[in-house]
Order: sequence, then structure tokens, then C-alpha cells
Amino acid sequence: MLKTLDTNVVVRLLIRDDPQQTPIAERAFLEAIAVSGVYIPDVVVAESMR
Repeated sequence: MLKTLDTNVVVRLLIRDDPQQTPIAERAFLEAIAVSGVYIPDVVVAESMR
């Protein structure tokens, strides 16, 4: 089963602006890839590109 990432996680990975939250987002992303894969909904991509 794919893990769905929300906008907060995606933006945190892209911007890397919070030294406490960025490693948490990275860990969630890497764990999802290792276990089952990642699904990023279209709306999350659209919101992340604003």
C-alpha cells in the first residue's frame, strides 16, 4: 500500500526551512519509499508549487 504525503511534508522536503521538522519529513519520505512507495496527489503538487 502506498503512503500518501501531504502538502506540509512535500513543502518541507523542498524548502528545508525548519531544522526540526525537515528531518522528520525526510524520514517519513524515505521510510515510505523503502516499505511500499509514495503517492503524492495532484492537489498536493499544485499546492506545493505556489
